[in-house]
Amino acid sequence: MRISIGDVRLYFEAYGQARRIARDASAIERFPVLVGLHGGPGSDGGKLRFLLPHLADVAQVLVPDQRGHGLSDPGAPRTWNLAQWAADVKAFADALEVDRPVVLGESFGGFVAQEYAGTYPEQPAGLILVSCGSRFATPAESAGHVGGASGPAVGAVLAAAHDPDSDAEDWARVIEPLLAVQSDPLLDRLEQLRVQTMDVNRHFEPEGFAMDLRPRLANVRCPTLLIVGESDPLVPPALAHELIDALPAGIGRLAVIKNASHRVLTHDERDVWKLIRSFISDLQ
Repeated sequence: MRISIGDVRLYFEAYGQARRIARDASAIERFPVLVGLHGGPGSDGGKLRFLLPHLADVAQVLVPDQRGHGLSDPGAPRTWNLAQWAADVKAFADALEVDRPVVLGESFGGFVAQEYAGTYPEQPAGLILVSCGSRFATPAESAGHVGGASGPAVGAVLAAAHDPDSDAEDWARVIEPLLAVQSDPLLDRLEQLRVQTMDVNRHFEPEGFAMDLRPRLANVRCPTLLIVGESDPLVPPALAHELIDALPAGIGRLAVIKNASHRVLTHDERDVWKLIRSFISDLQ
């Protein structure tokens, strides 16, 4: 389904209920509403629409394609920036009359979630950031984190990524195999079927490479959970600690998942989903 938020319509899917009858039928229970922001930029929300329904027993789950992505309207290229994507999250929640959403952002979606929570601190009830820092790692930081024979190759590819004429095949050959410790054939198929808008990716690159969201994080007021994989070449542990340290004291929590990489949501349900469920339940 689609909803208008001004100049664009966002496609989204919903899972679960926001209001349910208690088991003993004594009252109507209100459940949190979780808004899931997909990675990218340039990829749709298909993977999150496969994964996040697991949480429909503790929250109503809404997963939109962000403007310029998937089945949502593209909008003008000048609106493909963090400020607008963050404003879209607020407008999306307002249009659906969701007063205090819990916002989960994965990878690029985590950048949008940070911008949103820092710009509109009165709205979110909680923030779940997955596989992201407050800035991109430098090639040297990533190379040092990966180490071994792969380190120099990772650094070289990430350094070349700053060049608009960089070779996507190098990224696929060197970086992609490091993003998941274990493969899931179904999720691999979802990756192949995703709607890609690489013009959005290229448009965002200059802003992304210059981005540092730490000043914005000082405005965040809601409890925040950051989940990263210890083997993630794109988010070395130092970046995760930077993000937590940039939040006001006492509201941030960091969980580093052992033997996991960038695609930490697909790594181990017992660890990752238990953390997320517990965080959501504690907000009520």
